[in-house]
Amino acid sequence: MTTYITLVEDGPNVGIGSVIEEDPIAVTDPRMLPFSELLLDVEPPMLEETITGKTVVKLVTVEPLTGPTECGNGEAVWFEAPSWRVTGDASWQGVFGPQGEQVIEATTLCAEKLHGEFDADGDDPEDRYYNLVEDTLDEMNDAQERAFDALAKEGADRFWWSTYAFACTFGHEIVAIAARDLIDTVDGWTAEAHDLLTAPYRAAFGDAAPGAKKICA
Repeated sequence: MTTYITLVEDGPNVGIGSVIEEDPIAVTDPRMLPFSELLLDVEPPMLEETITGKTVVKLVTVEPLTGPTECGNGEAVWFEAPSWRVTGDASWQGVFGPQGEQVIEATTLCAEKLHGEFDADGDDPEDRYYNLVEDTLDEMNDAQERAFDALAKEGADRFWWSTYAFACTFGHEIVAIAARDLIDTVDGWTAEAHDLLTAPYRAAFGDAAPGAKKICA
């Protein structure tokens, strides 16, 4: 049996058995969730919010009452139907791809430890992180665009990843971890680009941190 997933605004009227009619788009691959196509009355959630539970939306599994019709944009595939019935809750981990568990763990660590405060001459984790970001920011931004290219080619919502995957104080490493399985699928998204994006995170927390391991020897 096919499992469909969609994003809904949370509330007392959203539970198992409730029917969704206002924005009937669902996916079978959560990585392809088209945030930009879901016309909710609220902003799409920040990645950090989905993990900390501070968002007003949630992922649910659904079944179509009629249909559904397959749609897409050339990379992503989604399904439309006049209405869907909620069958349960769904995990955000699949939205973040095969490295979803590491994305969640890394985001949790960064949200706890990185607050944008650092000393240019210091050696605390935040100092090491932000000093290296400052030294390599232009190169990191270029590498990050290639990671977005790879995610988009795989069907992920580039707009969401480029706009909502970032907290104010971290984010490059999260994109890199999420796109690690896509290395060499597009020009410029290489192991070296991945290691560049994760270098500040690795400098702050070491190779043993979730998703921090360097690919290049």
